[in-house]
Amino acid sequence: AHTALGDSRALARVLVELIGRLDSPVPLPRFDPPLLSPPTSGRVTHRPVDPI
Repeated sequence: AHTALGDSRALARVLVELIGRLDSPVPLPRFDPPLLSPPTSGRVTHRPVDPI
């Protein structure tokens, strides 16, 4: 477990260094709805959205 944690920290340092060397900002990932999402079952009642 300690070796895996050390490897993760080393990888994080490398990624931070590489991202810091970029000239342009990194685009944010787009989170689109899935292409094949199942229909709602209606078995769960969601809370109503409060108007702001």
